[in-house]
Amino acid sequence: MAREHAIVGLSACLTAGVLSCAAMAATQTAVAPQANTFVTGFGRNLLAFGRVHQMIFDQSTLTIPVGSRITGVAWRMSDNGTTTYPLVNEDFFRLDIWMSTATRPAAAMSAAFNDNEGLDRVKARGGFYRLPAGTMPRAIAGPAPFGQPVAFTTPFIYQGGPLCMTIRSTSPVPAVSNATLNNFDGTDASGSAGRRALDDPDSVTGGNVGALVSLFTYTLPCPADLNADGFVDDADFSIFAVAYDLLSCADPAMPIGCPADLNNTDTVDDADFSIFAVAYDAVLCP
Repeated sequence: MAREHAIVGLSACLTAGVLSCAAMAATQTAVAPQANTFVTGFGRNLLAFGRVHQMIFDQSTLTIPVGSRITGVAWRMSDNGTTTYPLVNEDFFRLDIWMSTATRPAAAMSAAFNDNEGLDRVKARGGFYRLPAGTMPRAIAGPAPFGQPVAFTTPFIYQGGPLCMTIRSTSPVPAVSNATLNNFDGTDASGSAGRRALDDPDSVTGGNVGALVSLFTYTLPCPADLNADGFVDDADFSIFAVAYDLLSCADPAMPIGCPADLNNTDTVDDADFSIFAVAYDAVLCP
């Protein structure tokens, strides 16, 4: 395939506006800590009045590949809950979720929330949140099913190492300590740790508490996603076209790391174009 013909062919797809030309990776799920996938812990109130709940999960407790984009999180009821949650739609004035690489392992978690959050800290979602009635099923035999994932508006790219999640929420619903409502599954499993502050969603420090067993949704790394936004689309095509025209990864104008060299041959050529075109025109990344 001639180089100019390759770019022209892909440009035609752009011009036609064919929907299949943009691809997004399939969603995967991972329970953290992994050891608690089929094992319940104890009840912990999460969404009640104003509070902060922060967790650290060591990499050993995760099955999320490095480079993946974490796109949401779900929790499940404690196994001693007596009803689904909530009984009616529940509105949270504020449900802010911050994600980052933790600055320290779970065993060395600081009482100061900010001390545990890395420089790559991202506000994955924030503001008002409505939890529909019956979202969190009760446990019948074994751990309860996970509830509806809370979708992130800004995915977090997992770079490896310990993962830190900070939840700051404001709700009109009081905590129920007798395990009937808003009592989510927590754990003191090795490799995970938690801190919690009650009554004030802006607290800067918290006391020891078990980490919540969490189900993260994520998409796998996609080499053809050159701008790391979770899609292989027109923006990636523009980046690829520039690199394709430069050809050599040694060219000073080539982006650092030569990301468009998808087959690691130190050139961006027809072979790379073939890989990119498949990702651009398919449902899933290759």
